[in-house]
Amino acid sequence: MPLALIKYFTNKKNDMITATRWDTLRYMVSNRVFMWIVVGNISAFIVAGLEISVALSLNIILDILGFPVGEAKLPSFMQDFAPTEFMLFVIVLSLFTGRVIFSFFTNMSSSFSYVLISAKIKMAVFFGLLQRSKPMFLSAAAINFRNGEVAKNTATFISCLNALFNATIQALVLLAMMMWLTWSMTLIGLISFCFIGMVILGINREVQKVAVKIPDAQMKINKGIERTARNWLLVRILRTQDKEYSQQINHQITYGNLDIRLTALSTINNLFPNLIGSYLIILLITVNVFWLDVDAGTFISFLYIFLRFTQAVSGGSALLGKLTASRPYSSIGANLLKESSKEERQEASKPTLKINIFGRDSSYIHTNRFSDHQFSAQSKPPSIQLKNIYFGFESNKDPVLSNFSISLSGGQQIAIVGPSGSGKSTLLGIILGILEPSKGTVLIEGMPPEKFFKCQAVSLGYVGTESFLFEGTIADNLRYGATDSVDTSEEACLNAMKQASLDELIRANPKILNHEINENGEGLSAGQKQRLGLARALLGKPQLLILDEVSANLDIDTESGIATTVSKLKGSCTTVIVSHRAGMLAYTDKTIRIKDLKK
Repeated sequence: MPLALIKYFTNKKNDMITATRWDTLRYMVSNRVFMWIVVGNISAFIVAGLEISVALSLNIILDILGFPVGEAKLPSFMQDFAPTEFMLFVIVLSLFTGRVIFSFFTNMSSSFSYVLISAKIKMAVFFGLLQRSKPMFLSAAAINFRNGEVAKNTATFISCLNALFNATIQALVLLAMMMWLTWSMTLIGLISFCFIGMVILGINREVQKVAVKIPDAQMKINKGIERTARNWLLVRILRTQDKEYSQQINHQITYGNLDIRLTALSTINNLFPNLIGSYLIILLITVNVFWLDVDAGTFISFLYIFLRFTQAVSGGSALLGKLTASRPYSSIGANLLKESSKEERQEASKPTLKINIFGRDSSYIHTNRFSDHQFSAQSKPPSIQLKNIYFGFESNKDPVLSNFSISLSGGQQIAIVGPSGSGKSTLLGIILGILEPSKGTVLIEGMPPEKFFKCQAVSLGYVGTESFLFEGTIADNLRYGATDSVDTSEEACLNAMKQASLDELIRANPKILNHEINENGEGLSAGQKQRLGLARALLGKPQLLILDEVSANLDIDTESGIATTVSKLKGSCTTVIVSHRAGMLAYTDKTIRIKDLKK
């Protein structure tokens, strides 16, 4: 096992470079995890010592019981040791109890590492989505993949590495004792285990070939589930059910075949040392009877320790298989943490301090990073100034926005128009502080966006091209994000729905606010979903309202009604409208055509 560990961390011909493996440890192992690893290592050493003590005590027990054990090889301090039967009973009972206690700490060191690292990865995913200044833009499939498979298998990687090291410590201590008892028999056992080692390394090479394919197979399954779940209506309309079903089933078959092959190889890795160890015991007994003639007492102690040694090697072999299988995920996990700065990683890891064995003091009080209750209240619609803005994506050499400037007084309404890909959504991201320009100044009411939007008193309304709905009642969806100062009574909610031209829903069901919907808004049309999002924005009495293609799924009459509703917000709300339809632009104070600016 020591050779396997050295080979594992120095072999550069594998799918991941050595540095990535050390990076995994560096980013994953916190002080608490390291503390438990050390506790586990010490406990593993003590357990091995207790096993040796049990083996030596066997001679004394057998001698007291009248079995002819001959001259047993004992340490000098035990040569004249002659305990009474009661004392021996207490000693053996204490040894077994101690072994259980320290085995608990050895196992807990790996288990605690697993729990903490899994939580650390999951918290890093949500921190990247919700708390980073520059948030990650990931699909739901990628998020679920990171939060599920990557977190689980990265934690498995670290905990298995820890457990493998503990097994190695125990094996080395037991090996040293076996050499002291009888070097000749130990040498026979080691030669045989060299053969086992070659087989195990060969199996692990096969495990690695399979393991590197599994993350991609799992990701394809996740993407297929997300694509089908989000677009099930389109799938049915276009009659692509059979195609989607066939693809998903084949992805599942591919993953299943890889998973069962990996399980089979790992099982062989676990059972093979036990099988050879059993054969070796028979061989060693035969060799001792017909050749070496080691004293019975010494031979009994040797056999007991050899059995424990075989168990340690077998356990280590199984762990090495799991380590190899989870290694591709550990690289993804390490890279996930490397995406954040050191300060962000430390901030994301703070909640893990609440995880402990006894579950005490388990609540975590989060310090708000994007809202400031101490900020002075914003009671008027804000002005917006963008001056000499430059912005471009790394994959695109030409800037999306170049020397772009606009000025909007508080309460005014501005329309941003342009073809798809011209930079309309990019401009919105810059105004909202989600994207940071490479050059230029962005001010909302004289403040940078990140400072302005931290004010808890600022009421922001946003309606995008896709409605954001979640499982719950219509009222729950309307009240989402509303501050304590907002009137969210039933009357206010119904009034907001009427403003958003959802009168037909109210007429059809007077108790519509209690109507349950799922995250897809099943039972509502595309236009109704979008208007429900507008009603949510209007309920909050926004001082700044962002409408991004809000009328894309609406008919002309409904669009006209929405435009009239929005026009009534002039003076009390600064409004930014992105649309390519004339109906939504009828009442705006300014129109910015991005295509014209880029000529």
